[in-house]
Amino acid sequence: YEYKIREYLPGDIQGWFTLNFSMKLTSYEEIKNWRKEHENKTFCTWRLERTRPNEQRYILFKEEYRCQRKTLTKTPKRRSKSTGCKARLVHTLKRSNISRGRKSM
Repeated sequence: YEYKIREYLPGDIQGWFTLNFSMKLTSYEEIKNWRKEHENKTFCTWRLERTRPNEQRYILFKEEYRCQRKTLTKTPKRRSKSTGCKARLVHTLKRSNISRGRKSM
């Protein structure tokens, strides 16, 4: 896969950072395959946290994932493996050919 780094921001804790990058993937299946390969390489499992409606003008779909080590329980009843991991992964598939409503001559 070929990446283009859009933004890199160092975090407030040493070793933490925010990275925004883009890739040329054109379908949901390609994104799903990339995420599975990423999970296998990094040994980090992602859980689907939220999806956005895909009826938007420029965005075909958007999904947000969280690390499996961040559980969302209000009151822990027993010992938990939750580490409060702040890792997030957001997939956004945008339309590539957008018509502007102009007629060509």
